[in-house]
Amino acid sequence: MKHDCMNEHVRLKITNGIGNYSFSKGFRSVALSTHNEKDPSSFQTNSTGTYGIVIKINGVPIFVRGANIVPISQLEYEYDDNTLIKLVHAAVISNMNMLRVWGGGIIFPQVFYDKCDEMGILLYHDLMFVEEQFHGFENRQEIIREIQYIVRLLSSHPSIVIWNGCNECDIKPHENDSVNEAMDTVAMEDPTRIVWPNSPSSGWKSGVNALTGLPNGEALIDKGFQSEIEVHGPYLHGCSNTFMTVNGHCREQE
Repeated sequence: MKHDCMNEHVRLKITNGIGNYSFSKGFRSVALSTHNEKDPSSFQTNSTGTYGIVIKINGVPIFVRGANIVPISQLEYEYDDNTLIKLVHAAVISNMNMLRVWGGGIIFPQVFYDKCDEMGILLYHDLMFVEEQFHGFENRQEIIREIQYIVRLLSSHPSIVIWNGCNECDIKPHENDSVNEAMDTVAMEDPTRIVWPNSPSSGWKSGVNALTGLPNGEALIDKGFQSEIEVHGPYLHGCSNTFMTVNGHCREQE
């Protein structure tokens, strides 16, 4: 699960002298497989399948081990950058490989994302402001601008592999306009990441590449909250040609 990060150094000539700027960049591919890998015809679609969820990094399926990250304190000034660095180190020594930034929380300071890049921790990143209480919010454009800002701010971090729209949004299929609109914005700003409508969710009715789970440029329409392939806790459905789900169950049809 290597990001293949490297450090870059840039020297800028400015009016009063020379300025130095250092930054890191990483290279990796991400994919989300939800279709029957034994049946190539199942990939001839622009929707999510029902064969479970397999995340691939650089073409290699991974077994996700991780935790949910919530705000460390209700009073943000009570901790510093070193606390976030220790948190990421704790995840690494606990043999975790993914953390989920919970949508009911906050966007963390840059040092958190920098450390995840450095240590090889993957991030499943919820959006903020797309929770159920914001449906019908009058100033929708303000939320869209906020999402644009967040994605532009964070999309350079190779640690982020999934943008997730909503946390436990109990909404009927195809009626979650706020999530569809939010994720359309994400896909436009960052087409290189997996997009997922809700947690848990059955995925997309349309708008994603079936082989990778990446946006394909068409409008994203979600299948709703009632999940066929994802639940909170060990997976109860689905199978992969690569490995079985937690309880060994395998569905034989899409």
